[in-house]
Amino acid sequence: MSKKEGLILERHIKIGAYLNFIHEILTKLYVEISNSEGKTSNISKEFNHILEDLAKLRSDLEECMCDHYPNELNQLAKMGFDPLHIYYGQTFEN
Repeated sequence: MSKKEGLILERHIKIGAYLNFIHEILTKLYVEISNSEGKTSNISKEFNHILEDLAKLRSDLEECMCDHYPNELNQLAKMGFDPLHIYYGQTFEN
């Protein structure tokens, strides 16, 4: 059986934009819930775990992207775009 190719760079960029949006929404919800229920409440702790899992997912995807596309990411960096922004901030979508 052949090894799968993996995500193309354009999909990494799209997925990064989606995950940034999800992170923003979940963070706002976490702040609202922890302010009303308390940071030590079970629901606040569950939200915190979700945010930690999302951070791990973003990190793993970024590592995968960097492993598969080092040359392309270097080219983006030379053009003034920080490749870290794909999973951690402003993307081409913004």
